[in-house]
Amino acid sequence: MYHIWSFSGQQSQGRLNLSRQPLGRCVVMDSDCIYQFKFFIRGISPMIWRRVLVRSGDSLRRLHEVIQVSMNWDDDHIYVFHIHGKDYGTAGSRTGNLDEPLSELRLRPNERFLYEYDFTTSSDVWQLDIRFEASLPLKPGLFYPHCKAGHRSGPPACCRGSNDYVDRQYQIEAALITDLVEALASKDINKIRRVVESNHVYSREWLNQSFREHFSESCDLHKRRRGEVQSTVN
Repeated sequence: MYHIWSFSGQQSQGRLNLSRQPLGRCVVMDSDCIYQFKFFIRGISPMIWRRVLVRSGDSLRRLHEVIQVSMNWDDDHIYVFHIHGKDYGTAGSRTGNLDEPLSELRLRPNERFLYEYDFTTSSDVWQLDIRFEASLPLKPGLFYPHCKAGHRSGPPACCRGSNDYVDRQYQIEAALITDLVEALASKDINKIRRVVESNHVYSREWLNQSFREHFSESCDLHKRRRGEVQSTVN
């Protein structure tokens, strides 16, 4: 039996602020499986995309966090998933339950749905197409969520939607290349690492490390809070 943790949370300013998230709930499933999703940002070419694996017992709230970490965004705006005529999120009609397990959505292979993030203005909205690709068996020893593949770094949070990113794409990438060339010329591995990390250059290995750091912290925090609640009850 696998214990799958789903977390509830509220929007925070700046980085994902786990300390402000209220206690979530634990979904226990007798036959857990893994869902494979691919998502990409609309309006950008070459495409920025990720292929990720998450547990079927995870919630849409967790999938939202996976997207935020994948794109290196700050989770400081409202968002919504549009699925089967319902809105799941902190925006829209909120007719769906964000903490419902993904398995309850009854998604079909290759079915698509839309994720929207940042409604500061009508031009700021990021739109991501998400496709449910397959249901797979759980692989023991592999940390979930897990990134299988992807292409290109996520747009900087300072960009105001896809159009703004496309307009500034040359300047953003030219600045990165300039900094990287200077770092490589110095032959200083620490300087090279700083340039890559500060510009959030996409790497599947580094993204999976970010998943482990972010979601391990989430799980540890959740367990501590469960212990605090149980102590209070007792």
